[in-house]
Parts: sequence; C-alpha cells; structure tokens
Amino acid sequence: MKVRDVEHLVTVTSEIEKYVAFARQINADKDYSQPLLDSDLIEEKLERAVHNADDRVLAVFDKEKIIGLFVLLVIDDEKYVEETMGLSRSQGAYIELFAYLSQYFNGYQIDFSFNPCNEILRNILKTKNALFREEQQKMVLKQILEIDDISGIELIDDKYIRGYLAIHDTSNYWNGERVLEEPDRFYVLVATEENNVVGYLDLTKNYEENEPYDVFVKDEYRRKGYGKKLLAKAIELNNPKGMSLMVDVDNVPAIRLYTSIGFDKVEGQNCVYATWNV
Repeated sequence: MKVRDVEHLVTVTSEIEKYVAFARQINADKDYSQPLLDSDLIEEKLERAVHNADDRVLAVFDKEKIIGLFVLLVIDDEKYVEETMGLSRSQGAYIELFAYLSQYFNGYQIDFSFNPCNEILRNILKTKNALFREEQQKMVLKQILEIDDISGIELIDDKYIRGYLAIHDTSNYWNGERVLEEPDRFYVLVATEENNVVGYLDLTKNYEENEPYDVFVKDEYRRKGYGKKLLAKAIELNNPKGMSLMVDVDNVPAIRLYTSIGFDKVEGQNCVYATWNV
C-alpha cells in the first residue's frame, strides 16, 4: 500500500531491520523522542508490530531517504486508530502521515501521544482542531518498596464487573468494556470494601516495560491506602518486568503516591495526548 505525492512516498513496511538505526537516532533527540519508548526496545516493538494484524508500520521517504517511521494500532470495527510510535524531525513526513490518515481512516478517532517539544506535530494537530489533554510527566519504577498489607485487592472476576464498569473512566478510548475485551493486553485489578468495588487499576502486560494505564479510587475511599495497594499488587504481577507511567504534571497527590512506592520522575520525557476525529 503506497501513497505518493510529488516528493514523498508513504509505504506500509515489514522490513524493519532497515529502519531501526533511524528510529534510534530520532528517539535520542530530546525534542522528537517518543515518550515511554526505550531506544533499546525499539526493534522489539517494531518486530511485534509487523506480526500483529492490528498494527501497521509506516515508513515515509524523501526520494530514497527515510524521513519518518510510524506505528499505528488500527481497530476497524471501532473506527479507532492509535499512533503508538511516531519518529520524525521532518514536517514533510508528518504532512504525508496526515494525508495517509485522511485517505484511509475517514470517520475514525485517532489518538496521538507525543513529545511536548515536537512543535511540528503539535501545530499540525492544531490545524486539525484536535483535542489536547494536560501535559504529563513520565515516572519509572526504580525500586520495589515492600507493602505489607495489600488486602482488598484482587484480579477482577465476574462478581466485580458491574461495579468496575460503573466507576470506570469513559472519556478515553480504553474504557472499561474495551479493557475487559482484551484480557491478553491488560490485567485488571479491583479494590473492594464489603464486596463493593471502590477502585481499580488497568495494567498493560505484553511489554518489557508495562504501564498502569488507568488508576482510580472513589473520592470517599481515598486516604485509606487503596491507591498504594493497587500499585503494589500491579508491581507484584508485573515483576520482573519494568514499569513506567504518565501522570499530569500538576497532579501533586498522585506524584507523591507514585514516589512513595518507588517511582522516580524522568526529566525530559513528558508527554502530550491529543485526539483527532478525521
């Protein structure tokens, strides 16, 4: 599948070994690196993408020189696309990416996560009237601190599904229903009190560095330690793999919580999320 204009070529590729060095070079640039992407894991991510039927790896060329590499998660039944990797310093590459997205995904919701310093992508998204969310801070688990009491925390089962769905965030694509439909992609933990669901944590499971994708505790049950317990159980499930997360830069209570359980801030790896409805 190719899209050509006068100067550039966009192609869906499976020949990832040709482009790993380019991807690592861009990811080493503090202004264009992909948040949450470890350069040592780029080849693994690309390899997994070319073997996943829902992923597309796009390479953008200027004549024969690669100028952009992108990975898209495509869920056609839901008319949803997520750009899970975007590496380029070229305005031309992003223009061609958006031309490709407009051509093949008209009527879809497309989510982006990108480096706050990437003004090329930000400005194009602004012209598309994309919805931007708060800038987020990357944190990485540096040490595992022992939490003696994780009572009230367990993997979800049928009796807790209704309570989980009732309190789950519905503003993002990965709402409770979709998370539950992907048991090979997510662990789901619930915090319970007197058999009522009072909090939850959705944790990715397929990566060398996984992410607590969504963490929530009901207002009236906060300051009871449920957030810390959910995280402790998530770390236990995820061990020995690494863990990182994103948190709003101004969410001081959450940052304190993550720090208390062994996460450290990673400077220069903040992230902005945006949604474009094509």
